[in-house]
Amino acid sequence: MLSKDLLKDPVGSTARDSLPRLSIAETGFNERVQAYGATPIHREMLRDKVRVNAYAHALERLAAGKVVADFGCGTGILSIIAALKGASRVYGLELTPIADLAKELVRQHELEGKVQIIVGDASQVSLPEKVDILVSEWMGGLAVDENFVPALVQCRKAHLKDGGLMIPARAKGFAALAEDPLLEAGMDCWFNGYHGVDLSSLAHLHSNEVLNARHEITAERLLTPPAPLFDLDMQIVEASDADFEFQGVCKAVRDGTVSCIAAWFECDMGEGSVLTNAPWAPKTHWGRTAFPIGKPLRVREGQQFVFTLSSRGFGLMKAVQTWSIAGDDISQRSFSGAQVPTHSPGFH
Repeated sequence: MLSKDLLKDPVGSTARDSLPRLSIAETGFNERVQAYGATPIHREMLRDKVRVNAYAHALERLAAGKVVADFGCGTGILSIIAALKGASRVYGLELTPIADLAKELVRQHELEGKVQIIVGDASQVSLPEKVDILVSEWMGGLAVDENFVPALVQCRKAHLKDGGLMIPARAKGFAALAEDPLLEAGMDCWFNGYHGVDLSSLAHLHSNEVLNARHEITAERLLTPPAPLFDLDMQIVEASDADFEFQGVCKAVRDGTVSCIAAWFECDMGEGSVLTNAPWAPKTHWGRTAFPIGKPLRVREGQQFVFTLSSRGFGLMKAVQTWSIAGDDISQRSFSGAQVPTHSPGFH
């Protein structure tokens, strides 16, 4: 049995309360915003057919005769698809210079009369009308981990009609303890060192990094059942709802080696259609998001743990996550980190 002490707040209120809280206006540009203004990350997203097809099928069902806004339109592919699926008018809203490419693609498809690409803060720009549908591909590997939700909520309140539709309509997050063979190999070199050199301090740094695009974490690598982290109804979600704190007890379903907490999302695209980067789902550019736990732990079937995972946004496209793991025979390990823009070579 797990001791009662482990069911108290493993993250610690001091650690959470010390996290910075900044408004979107205070943050200005940052490396993640700049990454989305360049083409490499868009190439990966455009090559993700699971992702693009999920949005195309939703727009095919819903967009005909409707006015659509595409929040964070990037290269404009969803704006163009909405127009091709019969939307009456489309407004593509984009903050970064990639909007120039979106405008060119609109011209190439001779859709200037239907699709307007607007550069600027989506909550501040002026549209000539309210829209029927607000579509956006805003999700990070854990959906909320890129802190897009506050800006999306502002855009919804500014531009979506009462009773209008959100695509996706709902977003859920899940996590489980897992094996990550590549992470284990990386940690092994830090803990064992080379030629008598102690590299354990680098292991500590690595353990406080949030790792995304972990395609090697497949269903057979999970060691505990998935635990629900959050459930967001995008029609009514508020900016603060994207911050979450999870704590739960889990039990290993088999013997193995825990190297991380693995996390993923599931989005409702309407009429039973789902877009997910779950370990058992078709491969996407997201992969799984991994939260390392330091030196990997050998576990036995039926062994119980407490693990925590929380996320808090602190500016435009910035969030920090904290996580921990403990058990009756395992001392508590606590970590904190933030994602940085990364590419997804395993997807290709």
